[in-house]
Amino acid sequence: MSPRATTILNPLVPSFINTSRTSAPSVDELKCWIKGNPMKNKNVYVLTDPEERDDRRFIVKENVFTDDRKFHNNKLLQGLKHEYLISYYGYIEESNLILTFFDYMPAGSLQDLYKQQGQIQESKCFNYAEQILEGLQYLHSRRIAHMNIRCETIVFETEDKLRIAGLSHVIIGRKRISSADYGKERWTAPEVFNEAYGHGFYDYQSDIWSLGCTIVEMLTAACPYAYEKYLPSVVITIGNGIPPETGRSLSTRMKNLLQNTLCADPSKRTEASEILKILRDVDGDIYLPVDRIPSTSQV
Repeated sequence: MSPRATTILNPLVPSFINTSRTSAPSVDELKCWIKGNPMKNKNVYVLTDPEERDDRRFIVKENVFTDDRKFHNNKLLQGLKHEYLISYYGYIEESNLILTFFDYMPAGSLQDLYKQQGQIQESKCFNYAEQILEGLQYLHSRRIAHMNIRCETIVFETEDKLRIAGLSHVIIGRKRISSADYGKERWTAPEVFNEAYGHGFYDYQSDIWSLGCTIVEMLTAACPYAYEKYLPSVVITIGNGIPPETGRSLSTRMKNLLQNTLCADPSKRTEASEILKILRDVDGDIYLPVDRIPSTSQV
């Protein structure tokens, strides 16, 4: 019987988690593994070894081939390897499908965490933000934008160790896109909606705004702009450069972190490498240059 995919939020790492650094099976071998029931994303499945010789588990994501971008993205992923990115093992074509293989992270996502435990403490938010920034710095140093940063795509390898998943939307350089091309509107940077900020272009600095929204999501245990019921209102609010509210008292350090990430003008938005340096400053505080403070801040 095929195993049902489960979300596990347990301090003890499950025995089948892929902590081993031995080589993974080839994609030709993985395509013959047993495919379990679909996970939350419908087209994502957990794979198990039919002969039970390998106790590790992997993920396969099935996409219907519609354009060359999916092939381009998979080729782009082949050269990526970082401790804060989910491991990618390759892809194969099968009929009209592209099958993409990743590590299985059974300990759940940041979204699973806050849905189970409520609002996440600031100290943990700083820790998680630093790990996400490590992964983003690696991608951005290669001019790669993730395009889908949110709590649902940040997964736990262990109780405290994160990896960035959701890599199927990555782009290189700067692209003119609509929000429907990549992810969720509530995490979308203003430059996608307002030509005054970037004429509909998305690049790696747009990930920084999404990170700020992800931090707000952790702090509030809800999606950004949850108080805005209708999506058109959300788009207008973001297009005007207004960051999501937290509705709670925050430390000066957290306020400044959000101001670094949720700056409406992408040309003034702090880069991942700079935010990392500030986070690790010996004084333990974050200082925001005056010209980067948003004119309207509701964080």
